[in-house]
Amino acid sequence: MRSYGICWILCLLNILTLRLAAKTAETWIYSTSVKVSPGTVKQLGQTSTLSFTVDPARINDEFTVSPTSPALYTTVMILDVPSFLEPLKATLNIGVPDSGDINLNALPDFFEVPRALASATTSGEFRLDNGMEITEGTVSAIWSRPADSTTGTVKIQVNVNGLGSLGTFTHTFEIFEYHGALTYTNAGTNVVASMALERMGGSGTFEGPFNFSNIDANELSFAPSQWKGPGNLNFNVLGSYELGVKDPLTLLRGGLVTNYFGAFFFADGDPATPFEDEYDLWVLQIHDGNDTDKDGLPDLSDPVEGTGPPPKGPLLSLAVSSNGIARLTLTGTAGQKVLVERSETMSSSMWQGVQTATLGVEPITLEFPASTAPSVFWRARVQ
Repeated sequence: MRSYGICWILCLLNILTLRLAAKTAETWIYSTSVKVSPGTVKQLGQTSTLSFTVDPARINDEFTVSPTSPALYTTVMILDVPSFLEPLKATLNIGVPDSGDINLNALPDFFEVPRALASATTSGEFRLDNGMEITEGTVSAIWSRPADSTTGTVKIQVNVNGLGSLGTFTHTFEIFEYHGALTYTNAGTNVVASMALERMGGSGTFEGPFNFSNIDANELSFAPSQWKGPGNLNFNVLGSYELGVKDPLTLLRGGLVTNYFGAFFFADGDPATPFEDEYDLWVLQIHDGNDTDKDGLPDLSDPVEGTGPPPKGPLLSLAVSSNGIARLTLTGTAGQKVLVERSETMSSSMWQGVQTATLGVEPITLEFPASTAPSVFWRARVQ
């Protein structure tokens, strides 16, 4: 029997050692913004230019996902036509090219550098209200990009209400996708991790920490971090709760059971410029094939028992009202189940359980009837 016991203990130690070892998971990130460089069209010997920006101080070429619909891009189009007294600046909402997911890897083909894009069509509308008159119109676009290239061509036809077509402008557009490894170790319900990603189809890397905490087996939150990125610049990654605790950005397990999906913001998606709110929203996917204990749950969100700091025990404070009612206030780690016990002596054999409670984010208060005993002691134990 002793030999079986020793084997069982050694097996557990071996599994724990494997769980604590550094692991790698395949990782992709891509920018939801698309860079569309200025385009031109020549008519009757005159050249018109169409540019885009989300930066009021300069042209930054950005199409960003609309805050009202993930199926739309929004940008400010700047239409410079020789016959206009001044360039037309109007807010444009245009459809996001939907090229599907042919390889069923949960990454949209439009944002995947290895996938070709053949003549995807979208349309949009623009509107300018300068307080004196309203100018409206429509656009139609055809997007194409060869496989393994970060750049493609988009042809945008502009129609202004009352003026008709002003021509079809030819632009170069660019997507940003990175691929590499997340290296991590488990520490209880925490995951200490780092990213090492290379740009697909181009030059540039992202490297830096990216630490997680388990919310549950299917959801992870991530801490703020700083990466070294393209141009050897620092890119600050906002944590899950930095934009608000009511609707945090977290990493969810779904689709394939080994895949985790989420989105994150850079505080500044282009640190080389003074403007911060550009190229900042990115999508993240992690594929973790590690499952050391063979329970069907990837190690990334599978806590390691017995490691990491223990949860904080419940703290008690006591207040007694004028009529003798005892009000016991408990604080501690949210989700902890505790047993409240009382005794009239400090003898270890005289404690009696009187109530169970589950701690929340806010302190909870329990009330107990007045006692005729000369002294009463209270304690709470984690169950």
